[in-house]
Parts: sequence; C-alpha cells; structure tokens
Amino acid sequence: LRCTNFVIGDIKVTHTKNNNQKLTFQIDISGLDINCFMDYRYDYGFIGGKGSATAELTENAASVALAFTSTNFNNAPPSAANVLSCSTDINVNDMDFKGGFIGWLLDQFDALISNVVEDELKDIACEELRSLSTTMIQDFLKFAGDLVSQFLGGL
Repeated sequence: LRCTNFVIGDIKVTHTKNNNQKLTFQIDISGLDINCFMDYRYDYGFIGGKGSATAELTENAASVALAFTSTNFNNAPPSAANVLSCSTDINVNDMDFKGGFIGWLLDQFDALISNVVEDELKDIACEELRSLSTTMIQDFLKFAGDLVSQFLGGL
C-alpha cells in the first residue's frame, strides 16, 4: 500500500493548562485528502492472479486530545504524554480495481468494500496515533528534558 498526495485543509491546535502538572492539547485536522495505490495477488487453488487498486480519500478529518504531564511545568519540561481521545472521519470516495475478471468483480462491489476499508482505517488511524504517543513522543520528551535540564541546573 502506497499513499501519496496528502493535502491538509486545516489544522487547529488549542491547549489548556489544567494545572502545574498537566497540559492538554486538542488537535483537529480537517479537509485531509489522500490517494492510495496497492497491488494485490490471490491464489485459491486452481484460481489465481494479480491486480491493482486505487483509492481516493477526500474530506477526511481527525481529532486527537493529548495530555502532557510534568512534575511541575513552572520549572520542569514535560516527562510523559498520552492520547486522551481520538476520533476520525474517513471517507473513501472512489475505489478502482484492475486485474482481469476478479478486478472487474471487485469493482462491482466497490461501495461495499469502501465501507469496510473506512471502518478498518478509522481503527488503524487511532491505534497508530496512540502508538506514536507512547514511542516517538516519549522519546522526544526524554531528549528535550535532558537537553533543557542542562540549563536549569544553575537557576
């Protein structure tokens, strides 16, 4: 699966300082358009073949709430982050299948297949964002904390 031509219509970021130990960020993305391409292969005993598919995803949206915590934001950087909530609105507007009879057959059911793909992508998108917060963001926070702590020692 290859996805290209990412277009983002709007990103809105708001934050709230809950207290000296917690900051909450709300990130809302709208107007997200993506084109995806894939090759497929199948083998069912005496029937086998291959083909390709394209999918156009338009006017998608995502909303993520992140919480950053610190021992005290007045004198320490964030030490942890987690995803509080995640929601997505995925719209597969067009799918085209190529590849002989099976490609033609899949093309006849593209609306049904689009609905299944939308449901799967909604779950995957939020799972990936949660995974991102526990790995990449945590690693970045540790790096930033170590960097900043060098300068806080003399204060």
